[in-house]
Amino acid sequence: AEAVFGDVFEGCAALAERHDIAADGFQIRKMPNRWGSCTAERRVLLNPELIVAPLPCIEYVVVHELAHVKHHNHSADFY
Repeated sequence: AEAVFGDVFEGCAALAERHDIAADGFQIRKMPNRWGSCTAERRVLLNPELIVAPLPCIEYVVVHELAHVKHHNHSADFY
């Protein structure tokens, strides 16, 4: 999971930087009810169980959490 998530995160983070979004890396953490999360310290957390999802779904979760670096809620600005 770490290798796959690392590759996806690196690619998505490069895209996010073009939109003035900079995360401080990612961690893998078991979470009972989430695929991912974003901390106040701009670190993306990914559930290790996400690895069973298709690659486009993993990419979506990473991009979604990177968007939370800039907008910490699901407001209109987030979307």
